[in-house]
Amino acid sequence: MTNTTQRLRFSGAKQKNKIQVGSFAVDVILILFFILASVIFVYPFLNVVAVSFSSNSMITTGQVSWFPREFTTIGYELLFKEGNIWGSYLNTVIICRFKDCNHFFFI
Repeated sequence: MTNTTQRLRFSGAKQKNKIQVGSFAVDVILILFFILASVIFVYPFLNVVAVSFSSNSMITTGQVSWFPREFTTIGYELLFKEGNIWGSYLNTVIICRFKDCNHFFFI
């Protein structure tokens, strides 16, 4: 270490960031990559929500992508009218808790 480096290190003064050349290009590439990754991960979620609120005729003809077509809530009405959804949720919670405890204690 040189004498000035030692003085900067021990005096508490900030050193200049050495990454300067190409950092803008790397930032642009990273931003584009994360925008693409966001679209790739968000699209299936939006598609499932759109399909759940669309009519059967629009789903079977493949006309639903980002937004619901012929908005309907019949699927959700039937789901909650049957009443066995809560038993399914309870089953899921029990299985997840058992797997978590099993993984925590035995692996």
